[in-house]
Amino acid sequence: MGLFDRLFSQTPSAKPTVPPVQIYNEDEAFIGILFCCLYADGEASEEEIDAFSRYLVTRPAFRFLPIVDIYRKFLTYYMQVKDIASIVALAMPMISENRKPQLFATAVDFVLADGVVDAAEQKLLEDLQAGLQVDETLARQIIEVLLIKNSTVL
Repeated sequence: MGLFDRLFSQTPSAKPTVPPVQIYNEDEAFIGILFCCLYADGEASEEEIDAFSRYLVTRPAFRFLPIVDIYRKFLTYYMQVKDIASIVALAMPMISENRKPQLFATAVDFVLADGVVDAAEQKLLEDLQAGLQVDETLARQIIEVLLIKNSTVL
């Protein structure tokens, strides 16, 4: 190997490892999963961000949380790793039984906010339904009602 070969070789550099995002409580876990719904398809639409913002500012559970800081934390992590699965995996076990159906319903609502459910969003909802152990019958009812709610037919 010549001098120039060594200087200009295209050796792949190792990707720096990013430590997992820190989730400190159930409310942050809830917000983290909803954040993942926004970015499941790789980008957040205006409709999805609007629904997310409206939801968080109108819920008493989130009233005293630094929502912007929490959103920024998840966004920064997502922009570094481009992976929502790791956020979901960390957050899901932190959700209490009584909030699981609410979280699933809210996740479905967010995914439907822009009127399109692509394959990545569908997989996320299926993973959430299974991971949160939401009964399949209840999950179908939630989806049916939210499809009606988010329908653009007048």
